[in-house]
Amino acid sequence: MELMQAVHDSGSARLSQVLLIARGLRETAELPPGVRAEVDTLIDVAAAGADELRAAIRRGPAPAAGATVLALEWSRSLRVLGASGFSLVEVGLPDTSVVPAAVQAEAARCIREATTNIGRHGSAGGQVAAHLALDSDWLRMTWTNESDGLYAARVGAAGSPLGLAGLSQRVAALGGDAAFGATDHGYRLVVSLPIRLADVASGQPLVRRGGAEAT
Repeated sequence: MELMQAVHDSGSARLSQVLLIARGLRETAELPPGVRAEVDTLIDVAAAGADELRAAIRRGPAPAAGATVLALEWSRSLRVLGASGFSLVEVGLPDTSVVPAAVQAEAARCIREATTNIGRHGSAGGQVAAHLALDSDWLRMTWTNESDGLYAARVGAAGSPLGLAGLSQRVAALGGDAAFGATDHGYRLVVSLPIRLADVASGQPLVRRGGAEAT
C-alpha cells in the first residue's frame, strides 16, 4: 500500500503536472510548428505513462493490447528519440496486426526500456538505428546507438542494469531472448519474441534465424 501510494503521489502526480504544463504550452500562439510537434509528442508520452501508472496502481489488468499497440509504441519511440536530437536510421514498420496481444504488450515494454536507455546513455545527437522485423514465427527488434563507451564499460563491470535484467526475464518468460552489449562505436540491444505462443506453451521447439533453437 505504501508503494502504491508513493507511485500515486509522485509518479502519477508529476506526470499530471507535466501534462498541464505541456498542454498550456501548446496553446501558445507564437509556438513554431516544429516545437508544437515536439510538444505533441511530450503530451502523448506523458498521457500514456499516466494511463500505465493508473493501471499499475489499481493492480488490475492494463488496457487491452489491441492490434496497433506495438505499432503505436514503436512510432512513439521514434518521435521521442527524434525530438531528443538523435539522428535516426529506421526501417519501415511491417504489419504487426498478426502479433498476439501478449507479445505486443511485452514488445511495447521493451521499446520503452530501449528508448529510455538510449536517451540516458547514447551520445548526444548521435545516430540511432532502429529495426523491427517480423516473420511467421518471430518478432525481432534491434536498436544500435552511438555512445562514448562508458556505459558499456559500466555494464560489463557491474552486470546487467536493473531495467535490462527485468526485460530479459520477461522476454524469457514468453520463450524469447534479449541480447545486449557494446559494439565498436556504441551499444546494441536485440530482442526476439516468439509469435507462435501455442508452440511455446506446448513445449515444441522453435527454430530461430541462424538455426539456434529455444524450447
